[in-house]
Amino acid sequence: MSCWFSTRSWLEQNRARKDRIVSAIYDTARWANAHQAQTLAILARTLRSIPICCAVCPSGLRDGDHAATLQPMLNIGFTEKLIPAIDAGTLLRA
Repeated sequence: MSCWFSTRSWLEQNRARKDRIVSAIYDTARWANAHQAQTLAILARTLRSIPICCAVCPSGLRDGDHAATLQPMLNIGFTEKLIPAIDAGTLLRA
């Protein structure tokens, strides 16, 4: 799960760069979903997380998934003090 943001002016001035960044994000997500064992190892090593925490996360959130799927990941982020407490239902309705 990730969140990317920018100013409107940067996006307007950097359309080609934005397109490359978006492509890289989607390419990385596709690779991670197709190589879950390698992704788990990378996440556990990089984030120094307990591997089981990484393993419980679904391979990707797709349109139509429910808040119940997302909430455990948000809870881990909150517990690890990475993000504020967030209700998945509220987030998905935003």
